[in-house]
Amino acid sequence: MTDSGKRATPRQARSEQTVQSILDAADTVFHEHGVGSATTTMIAKEAGLSIGALYRFFDDKTAIAVALADSFAEPLADTVVAAEMLIAEKGTEAIAESLAMVVDGIADLAKKRPGYFEVMRHLRDHQLREIQIEMLARWFTMMSPRTVDLAARRRIALTVSEVTRALLERAPAKGKARQDHLDEIGKLLVPYLELHLS
Repeated sequence: MTDSGKRATPRQARSEQTVQSILDAADTVFHEHGVGSATTTMIAKEAGLSIGALYRFFDDKTAIAVALADSFAEPLADTVVAAEMLIAEKGTEAIAESLAMVVDGIADLAKKRPGYFEVMRHLRDHQLREIQIEMLARWFTMMSPRTVDLAARRRIALTVSEVTRALLERAPAKGKARQDHLDEIGKLLVPYLELHLS
């Protein structure tokens, strides 16, 4: 057993599929019931597994939530890297376009993983939050290399991260209304970023 509460590392394809089934089920259960009200029994049932099968891989629901949060890191990193590449290519004239990539990337993750907001709210001290802040701080540094104050970069990154998450959580599920909502987030944050670039 590991410190994170994850028991076994899956070594075979079947075990990996089982872990993925548990994470997929947890994503659904956390979204529908919240992490606080969810139980491992509910997750096992959603995954079509016995509770014993679930406990082969995870100690408890917090360990499952941590593993689910870990799975969010790669798509978030891909999003920020793409936004950085755009800034590297076009410079600060691409602030709005680059920010839209970040907002759309987080929105896409939240759409694919509807439990994202609930998990991140529950795991306030999870390393993913810190990773996300660091990625956004690096992205901002590319836009404003003169901003050498690390605390300022982190504060700006935290603001972008928290505002985006809070407003996305209230976005319509689909269609033009959702896209309009995402556009409004950009309209709110672009002047904020430009203020710190001046």
